[in-house]
Amino acid sequence: MSQLLNVPPPFNVAVLIVAIIVVASTLCSTAWIIRAGIAHYLDLQFKRDMIDRGFAPDEIERLVRAGGESASDCAAECDPAARRSRHAG
Repeated sequence: MSQLLNVPPPFNVAVLIVAIIVVASTLCSTAWIIRAGIAHYLDLQFKRDMIDRGFAPDEIERLVRAGGESASDCAAECDPAARRSRHAG
């Protein structure tokens, strides 16, 4: 490692820049993988919560496909209890 830093002056900067780029790339890739894992976990938790609330599979699929809307708005719209009370009154 010390031999890489003892390179003649014009090349030591290049070695340092390459090392910084490699470390930054590794950190960014690691952060992206962690973020993707957390997003997957939260998606599974959302689906489990909808199953626990009694949503039908086709409703869950429709909500997951909608994706662009707020999850709480979709859940309130498709909540079986809220739907029954709306139709009863």
